[in-house]
Amino acid sequence: MPAQPAIPTIELPREAAEAVIRKSMTGEPMSPVEWNILLHLRAENMQQQLAPPVPQTSVLMDELRHDLAKAENELACADMIDNHARRQAEMERWRRRRDDVKAQIARIEESF
Repeated sequence: MPAQPAIPTIELPREAAEAVIRKSMTGEPMSPVEWNILLHLRAENMQQQLAPPVPQTSVLMDELRHDLAKAENELACADMIDNHARRQAEMERWRRRRDDVKAQIARIEESF
């Protein structure tokens, strides 16, 4: 699907935008310029609603560091399991998780 063209930004005083919106809601007659302003405001609103939310990098990094600490802790706990087969399975699971989180952190840090 081709990307939608970005809607150009119009620097419009807030009072003017509110007046146009008020007119449209009350059914008052509007000029062609006011109709264009209203359509532009609606298009901007739709574009904002359709845009995927972008997580803040700092929050994402904090979550990943927390996950990394948990994986390392679980790996240490898995090493204390008495049953050899279970210990190996749990250690492999938590090693994979730790390595995955480290790789995610590295990819994010490389993008800066």
